[in-house]
Amino acid sequence: MRIAYAYDLEDAPGKTIVGVDATYLPSEITPPHTHKNGPIMVYVLSGQVRVGLNGEEPKIECAGDSHYEPADTHNTISENPSRTESCRFFFTEVLDTAIWKAQGMEALFKLD
Repeated sequence: MRIAYAYDLEDAPGKTIVGVDATYLPSEITPPHTHKNGPIMVYVLSGQVRVGLNGEEPKIECAGDSHYEPADTHNTISENPSRTESCRFFFTEVLDTAIWKAQGMEALFKLD
């Protein structure tokens, strides 16, 4: 995971938008987690990612697909279903500036 940007939002005082460039290696999995500090928007750049939210049936998203997760959405499954290809995706998260400055990347998600 690499932070691509973090900007304070002038039109939303006290809020920061953070952009993250992430890659899942073949068969890589992120344990169940939440983005407790703010909503996120995800865009798949290449490969595929299997996503299961709030216990719903997982779906596979491919390059060009996107989805929105309100704050506190429970990611029950987040993984690269391919055994041979990496998956690259970009997500943005809007969170309180004070939390971002105090916690940095730790503020972006919390593992179960």
